[in-house]
Amino acid sequence: MKNWPLSIQISIVFAGLIIFIGVTLVTFIPNTLNSFFTNEIFTTIENSQLQMTNNYTPSENSLEQQQSEQNARSVNHVVLDARGNTIENAILPIQTLTNMYINARNQKEGTARYETLVQGQTIYYTISKIQILRPKGVEQGFIISFMWDSYRKELVHTLFSRLVQLMLFVLIGGLLLAFLFAKWLSKPIVQMKEHVHHIANRQWDEPMIVERQDEIGVLSQSIEKMRVQLKEQDKAQQTMLQHVSHDLKTPVMVIRSFAQAIRDGIYPNGTIEQTAETIENESKRLETKIKDLLYLTKLNYLAQQPTMDETFNVKEVIEEVYSQFQLQRADIQFELSLLSITITGDREQWRIAFENIIDNALRYVNNIIKITMNKEYGQIIISIWNDGPTIPDDEVEDLFKPYTKGKQGNFGLGLTIVKRIVDIHNAEITVFNRNHGVEFLFRIPLSNNE
Repeated sequence: MKNWPLSIQISIVFAGLIIFIGVTLVTFIPNTLNSFFTNEIFTTIENSQLQMTNNYTPSENSLEQQQSEQNARSVNHVVLDARGNTIENAILPIQTLTNMYINARNQKEGTARYETLVQGQTIYYTISKIQILRPKGVEQGFIISFMWDSYRKELVHTLFSRLVQLMLFVLIGGLLLAFLFAKWLSKPIVQMKEHVHHIANRQWDEPMIVERQDEIGVLSQSIEKMRVQLKEQDKAQQTMLQHVSHDLKTPVMVIRSFAQAIRDGIYPNGTIEQTAETIENESKRLETKIKDLLYLTKLNYLAQQPTMDETFNVKEVIEEVYSQFQLQRADIQFELSLLSITITGDREQWRIAFENIIDNALRYVNNIIKITMNKEYGQIIISIWNDGPTIPDDEVEDLFKPYTKGKQGNFGLGLTIVKRIVDIHNAEITVFNRNHGVEFLFRIPLSNNE
């Protein structure tokens, strides 16, 4: 059944539930009704018997007439003396009266209930002990009050018929409501299925709108959010491909044109050495861009895989990167205030992250780069600040996106690589315009043993 449409499954579940309830009612209600109305008959007989007095009017009705009258829920009475003689005679067979008298003689209680068959019909009767006033005195007697079962049977049959009709109505109505409810419930699911199919085929321009607040509505909102993210990602990929092709094309064109010029005996930079140096610089530039692109692709893959963690000292990694740049830029003043703290993660990735941030700072710094480290609230706070020009507010949010163009017109992947590394390690990086400069702030979770 799990492979059937959802509307059919819901309809079957509703139908099964209704049928189960119906079968249960049909099975147990007849006995319940019989027991209830039998008790009601005896209660009626006893109440009528209590109203009896010793002034009796003999009845001359026939047995058939009595049974007919019982349909009106009437009660008849028979009075017997201690010897079994009938004082008040409702017409009943002699054998029935004899059995009633025997029950009366054997009865220990003041009042008791009985039932018996008379000509194939059930009668219910009660026997109560009474005192009969005679001219010679008072003697013990018995009053027998009875009703025919025809009333109960008719009432139970009528109620049961009505119940069956009601159950049929409930079953048909329930099936109809179940079908309508199933169609209503499955409609947005069908829409979501078609929408996901469109997304799978990269057709994500049409938004998905399901105006519901239940679990289906939450699911549709998640699908719509996924559609928007995939659309933005596709747009970013297309933009990135354009930037990559443009960024790689420039050094390739320079290398080709300079190589062609040398072959023709022309030296664009004056001498062959200077021209060869230009070709070498453009080759290094091309190599760096290809290396960054491949490393970013690698990080995107590693983000989906379990990380290979190792424990290392963050201070040592930053000092290693600082030593590298200090030799290259002796004109820049570095101020370091570091703590010896160990974390768990990929040491090489963090080295590249710090290297890219410091390299970015060196492009814009005027005189000073400050690197500080603090520990608070279970995390390391690392600040890398430079006194270069501030970043326009409209560029801050896009700073870590691939090939974001900076103020100097340069495209790059350095900050994007940093963001990927930070995300892989469940850390955070933010950028602020602060103290007449720009600050990059890392928040790295501490190891459990710190």
